[in-house]
Amino acid sequence: MQPKRQTAFKLWISDILSGELKLSPEGFKYFLVKGREVLRVNIIAAAIHKYENPEKRYTALTLDDGTGQIRIKAWDDDTMLLDGVNVGDIILVVAKLHSQNNEIFLRPEIVRKMGVEWAKARNMELRQQYGQPDGKMMVVVEEKVGERIEPSMVAREKVVRLVESAPQEGMEISSLVNKTGLREKDVEKAVEELLSEGEIFSPRPGFVKLV
Repeated sequence: MQPKRQTAFKLWISDILSGELKLSPEGFKYFLVKGREVLRVNIIAAAIHKYENPEKRYTALTLDDGTGQIRIKAWDDDTMLLDGVNVGDIILVVAKLHSQNNEIFLRPEIVRKMGVEWAKARNMELRQQYGQPDGKMMVVVEEKVGERIEPSMVAREKVVRLVESAPQEGMEISSLVNKTGLREKDVEKAVEELLSEGEIFSPRPGFVKLV
């Protein structure tokens, strides 16, 4: 069975910022944006500010698409995704939406540099689909290191890839620790989050499978 991945919706940043955090009857968190249940987004925008803490274990990158500003926030292994991005670059980012301290931000999964022509094409695509953007702006000034969000997106992806190749009976959680090479607590956190989002399930104690 092919893994069921959540759709990464193409949206204006202003639409993302107007999203409402909701809880499904099953207990899954999602953002209600333009009547859709959104967990992941695909946006193209310009990097206008970058912050790295001295230990380089936290990076925040502010993006602007002309309708608003939003931050990509990365901790630990995930900071590598932003290493080659500089202020002024136009990037495509596929990311998971998250909210903390009343701020909606992005946890990156894929980050790629793009040309101006890609930004223009995306702008036209969104105008055709949604019409004129609202143009709501959000100025980000906070520069302190926020509370670390567990687990890293790198850990999540490693767990999903291994579970995808698991035998019919599923993958034993203890085996995930050995195969990923990650710390046990990071694997357990990744499994806990993926279970809560419904991307994997536990067919029996100690084992997990893709939905």
